[in-house]
Amino acid sequence: MTAAPPHEYIPAGPLFTEPPGGFEPAKVHFAAFAAVLNGVETGDYDNEVIAWLANLDDTTCRVVTSLMWRCRQASPLVQA
Repeated sequence: MTAAPPHEYIPAGPLFTEPPGGFEPAKVHFAAFAAVLNGVETGDYDNEVIAWLANLDDTTCRVVTSLMWRCRQASPLVQA
């Protein structure tokens, strides 16, 4: 079983339909990205892209943060 998402904004599982509409301010998007990336080392360019993503629409931010969270919860790949 996977852990609950680290921020209430992030959907818990795979999205089969578009997330609900609405508008959350960029600060909520930033907080969701920060929560899902907690403990991940990021560089300057990573942070630029995260800022760009956080300023996009709600639907995009919800999908990307949910996907990132589910990737973090997946079993690690076996390294050859």
